Amino acid sequence: MFKPISLITSLPKVGKVRWEDPPMDPRPPWVYSTSAGLRLILIPSILFYAVFFADFGDREHVFMPPRRWLQRQREAFFTMTPEERKLVEESMSGRTREEMLKQDRSASSER
Repeated sequence: MFKPISLITSLPKVGKVRWEDPPMDPRPPWVYSTSAGLRLILIPSILFYAVFFADFGDREHVFMPPRRWLQRQREAFFTMTPEERKLVEESMSGRTREEMLKQDRSASSER
């Protein structure tokens, strides 16, 4: 059972106010580090989601420029250059998907 400590009568008197011990915090120390870590993870994650993915309707809004920038970056990443397309076409050169899978299986079984 929690019994508050009262030392008011034995503490020195300063003016009309008596000094008391600060109240004890019942929370364990790991609560502070966990809450700090969660703040570092959750707040930026929520902001990232709100800027790039949350649905604010079809109208123009403040997050449209960053979303357009992200779309350009995605397209640049997933679109092949003409040189890459040429390389892929040369490597395919009339082979069917089944032939390619058969070749991959034989190469993996040799290992």
